[in-house]
Amino acid sequence: MMHLVGVADLKQLDPEKEEQKWPEIFAANVGQGVQLFLNPTNNRVNIIGLESLKTEPAIKVYNSLGVELNLQMGWENRNQVILDFSLIPSGVYYLTIKDHNGNMVFTEKISVTH
Repeated sequence: MMHLVGVADLKQLDPEKEEQKWPEIFAANVGQGVQLFLNPTNNRVNIIGLESLKTEPAIKVYNSLGVELNLQMGWENRNQVILDFSLIPSGVYYLTIKDHNGNMVFTEKISVTH
């Protein structure tokens, strides 16, 4: 289950410091070392830990009817991608990540509230 942390809490985290790795309340561990945050969101969702998949994964987002959305996706590096939900309506969406062989790594429900 994902817990929401305020922006002030985010500014206090320094991911470069070993003792301040992303706290469990901040990131949902969704499978194979991949973590997803912030959920629910009103703007962006970050996915980290993608280097554990060895190759670039296929990341897709679907609405509740199963229609794939065309979201802006920004790769920060090989380990992190940011999904932009700012231009889509509030609602429930489903994120899927598949490895290079097409095997499902995970599916996660995303709540968007504007």
